[in-house]
Amino acid sequence: MPEDLGREVRAYFDELMPADPVEQAILYTHGWQSDFHDPDLDYDQTQNLEHDYDYMARKAIELADLISNDPAAMDRTLEYFVSSDGKAVFPFARRLAERAPSVTTLFKTAVDKIEQTQKTRNLGFFGGLIAGGDSRDPQAARDCIRIALNSPRLKSDAISMIGSSKLQSADIALVVSLLKSGDIKPWQCVSLSYGKGMAHLESKDILPLLSELSQSGSDGLIAVMEIVTMILHGGAELTDDLVSVLQSVLVDPKLFDGAEEHRSMGYDLERVIKTLVRGDKVKVQFAIALIKQLLSVCAPERANVFHELSRSVRDSLRAIIDRYPREVWSSVAKLLISSDFLVRHRIENLVMSEHDNYMGPGFLFAIPADIYLEWARKNPPQRASLVMRWLPTTIKTEADGIVWHPALESFVVEFGNEPAVLGALWRRLQPMSWYGSLKPHIEPQIKLLESWTSHPRDKVRQWARERINWIRNQV
Repeated sequence: MPEDLGREVRAYFDELMPADPVEQAILYTHGWQSDFHDPDLDYDQTQNLEHDYDYMARKAIELADLISNDPAAMDRTLEYFVSSDGKAVFPFARRLAERAPSVTTLFKTAVDKIEQTQKTRNLGFFGGLIAGGDSRDPQAARDCIRIALNSPRLKSDAISMIGSSKLQSADIALVVSLLKSGDIKPWQCVSLSYGKGMAHLESKDILPLLSELSQSGSDGLIAVMEIVTMILHGGAELTDDLVSVLQSVLVDPKLFDGAEEHRSMGYDLERVIKTLVRGDKVKVQFAIALIKQLLSVCAPERANVFHELSRSVRDSLRAIIDRYPREVWSSVAKLLISSDFLVRHRIENLVMSEHDNYMGPGFLFAIPADIYLEWARKNPPQRASLVMRWLPTTIKTEADGIVWHPALESFVVEFGNEPAVLGALWRRLQPMSWYGSLKPHIEPQIKLLESWTSHPRDKVRQWARERINWIRNQV
């Protein structure tokens, strides 16, 4: 725009800004940090300029310096901000605490004010005060936390208060005592690990919290996994004591009791198991117990758990199977021939090829073939078709395109006379979901099937011709 118009707009901005520092602080902290733009930056969209996301925080900090020198302004600030709906109050409050003559006096005054109103407390403001106090006097920050714990309005938010300062081993002890007294819930403790909040602590400092959470039912067990996952995100290595806690958690019978209420549990479960496997922390006895635990999602009463965790359980078993194929197979095989229909249905869905690779192998294909072939030979009419759930059906070659997988061809040569085997193979060749025409998914199979029209088994030849006719009718 023309320069004179730009100057008028800039002057209008100054005219609209409140003159009172407290009112300015309200303005600069009300929204998110990207909501307020620096009026002195050039926002020419033809240039690749980075946005100044710290502008609001800088202005708020400048105002905190000004307000902290004026007792009357400070009192009005506390009156408003303890129940403010501002979203960017943390850096402002932190600066107020850094400049205050006494952090504990400032915090006590803020608590007294929130006690006198029924408005919603602004936890970011109280957290900022504690963080500011912690930066200059860690003991004063702990005194502020104790003041908060004695406040009926703030006691339930103790974790937010504690997590605002840099965690020390004494803070962990305080959290443990609050867990034991029932003043906080296990899920609230997880936030202490966010943003590398525990990265500076040694495992021996964290262990008391993890041990107490482990005794707090399903919610506590799941919290342990999430905290450890966050620690791993920070690049920490699993120490022996953390491994011991994890092993106990992973095989605890209560672990899956609340799984459907924790959407991130599957990710955490898979992450910690894979970490243990890579670190060679899964020995045979623990592996057997862990496999049993993972497969317990197939139990009849765990419909919601199976829905939430089936993919993560499958991927976890895939990680274990490379080292313990016989142990995995021993547990899976029992479920495949269970007398309970729901158990059989779930285990069959668990071991089958995945939807996005429906003709590829299931995770049981990693087991040496002689193990499951010996099992199938004991009762071919009932068991052979089950093997079709995880056998890969085709592979792609440069010379011939898709061809039958050698493992499948060998299996059909032996078990092709079993009607259920060919029926299972028919289902394996169907895409589980698709959009648009079915033609590109099934038409390439014609050449593949033609190679079986001269198969040594009569039933296989007949089946191949039927399949070819069906495809031609479809396309």
